[in-house]
Amino acid sequence: MRDVVTADDPQAWMAGLDALFARMTGRFGRVEPRRPARAYVMGLLAPVERKTAQLTAGVS
Repeated sequence: MRDVVTADDPQAWMAGLDALFARMTGRFGRVEPRRPARAYVMGLLAPVERKTAQLTAGVS
């Protein structure tokens, strides 16, 4: 059975995002490219109606 995360539980979302990026650590040679990738994913998951590149960068 998989863990279910609801929109009402931001701590669970952050823990899940941390777990996802912990699994992806080996895909990035250094931490510097990992940080913007994480910020980009957080921007995509942000609760905004329209996601533009500029807004996505600013939300994260």
